[in-house]
Amino acid sequence: MAYNAIVVGAPRSGTSLSAGIFARQGYFVADEGTGELRDPDRHNPFGYWEADGLITRNVALFERVGFPHHNTWGFDAMSDVQAEGLGRLGPSDEDVEFLAQYAARAPFVWKDPRLCFTVGHWWPLFDAATTRVLLIRRRPESIAQSWWGYFPDGKVDLAVALPRIEQHYRMAERAIEQKGIPALTVDYEDYLGDASGVAARIGSFFELELTGQDLNVDSKLDHSTARGRLARAIERGTERIPRSWTRELKRLTPRWLVNAAFPERRTAENAPVAEESDHGPNP
Repeated sequence: MAYNAIVVGAPRSGTSLSAGIFARQGYFVADEGTGELRDPDRHNPFGYWEADGLITRNVALFERVGFPHHNTWGFDAMSDVQAEGLGRLGPSDEDVEFLAQYAARAPFVWKDPRLCFTVGHWWPLFDAATTRVLLIRRRPESIAQSWWGYFPDGKVDLAVALPRIEQHYRMAERAIEQKGIPALTVDYEDYLGDASGVAARIGSFFELELTGQDLNVDSKLDHSTARGRLARAIERGTERIPRSWTRELKRLTPRWLVNAAFPERRTAENAPVAEESDHGPNP
């Protein structure tokens, strides 16, 4: 029996990569052709694997505790009082109906960085015998480097970013402990360094047959590396010059050099540039 998978982790921690593992194993994410899933783009060329309906339900939970924003990373931080209040909310009829739609299509995978704050609310509604959590950990400094688009001029303010990232993990781990949620923690760095070992751990925990290749890991897409930081600096620099100059630079720059600096663009060259959803940009 394959367990339903709830992928939890801070934004830019590898949750999209992780959810994709289950999606490629046939897990239900959302009905195709409904616009529920965000298209792949150059930031996540293999897909985001999160359903807009789940985001809507999580944003509704934020509203119920008085948090006025649609995400937990692009605005002022959620207060601890609001975050703890999420775990005390009773389920709404809409919550029950939404989850029933997924239960009817099991096994399913949920992924949304907001789940760091809401997994404790959802857990009592799940069938605990058929559902497990995959918590993706990543070095906060690496997350911050990959989170660059959410800071003015691309300058990562670690004094802002690091406490926000730690809050995501603190709330998720508190819910897992308090609710007794069966959870497997995987470090993002292990995807890059021990893909076969991670595949074995995830496969054993969720009762799936996985190999390292099933993880679909491409280390060139790690934005926290020196290559990634240089690419972001180039990207930010080109945003400050006229578009006509940018087009001329692209024409004069050898294709191989562009591919080396921006491998994600080659990976996603057939993928559309995703528009912001009603809930804003998702990392």
